Amino acid sequence: MTEGMQKTRENTLKQIRKRNGTIVPFDENKIVHAVRKAMEEAGEGDLDAAKQVARAVSEKLVGKYVSEGLGPIIPGVEEIQDFVEESLMALGFSKAAKHYILYREQHKQLRDMRTAIVGKPTDLKITPNALRVLRDRYLVKDNHGNVIETPEDMFRRVAKNLSIADKLYGATPLETQKAEESFYELMASLRFLPNAPTLYNAGTPMQQLSACFVLPIEDNLTSIYTTLMHQAIIHASGGGV
Repeated sequence: MTEGMQKTRENTLKQIRKRNGTIVPFDENKIVHAVRKAMEEAGEGDLDAAKQVARAVSEKLVGKYVSEGLGPIIPGVEEIQDFVEESLMALGFSKAAKHYILYREQHKQLRDMRTAIVGKPTDLKITPNALRVLRDRYLVKDNHGNVIETPEDMFRRVAKNLSIADKLYGATPLETQKAEESFYELMASLRFLPNAPTLYNAGTPMQQLSACFVLPIEDNLTSIYTTLMHQAIIHASGGGV
C-alpha cells in the first residue's frame, strides 16, 4: 500500500463519540435521516439534497481533523450536529437549518429532563414517563434509596448476568461476551424485554428471575398460613402466585 493510499484510508470518518463517551461506528444515513426530516418540515430540499448535506458534513469533519492535526477522526455528536447546521446554511437550506436547530433544542430539553429524572445522562430513547417507572421500580438503589444505575447500566447488568449461563453449556469467554453484547443490544433497542423480576433482580443478591409461581395448599391452618408466608416472600421478590 502506498503512503498516499494509507493516508486516504486513515483520513476517513469511521467512528463517532457518543455523549456518554462510548465510541460507535459512524453511520452517514443517520445524518441523512435527520436532515431529510428537517427539510420536509421546512418544505425545501429532497433526499438527494439531504445526502449532499451529509457528504458535506463528513468532508468538513475530515478536513478539520486533518488540517488541525487532531489525530484519529472521532468527532462527538454535538460537533457533528454543529457541522450539519453549518452545511445546511452554506448550501442554501436556511429554512431547514432553522428546523434542525429547533430539533436540536427540543432534544436537548428532553435529554435534560431524562437526566433530571434518573440523576444521570441516558442516551436510550425512553419517554420521561417510562423513565420515572424505571427509576421508582427497576433501577438498583443504594441503602439510602438513591438510584445508582442508569437504564443502560440496568440492561448491562441483566445481559452480563444471563450470558453467564452460556458457560454451563460449554461457551468460551468470547462466545459469552458476544451473547452479552447481543442481548444488551436487543434490550437497549427495546425490541425485546425480559420479565420484570429479571430486570429487578438479575445480577443482584436476590437473583430471583421467575415471574409466576404455583403453591400447594391444604385445608388446614398450618398449610394455609405456610402458603401465605411463602406467597408474601415471593411477592417481595417481584414474583406472582
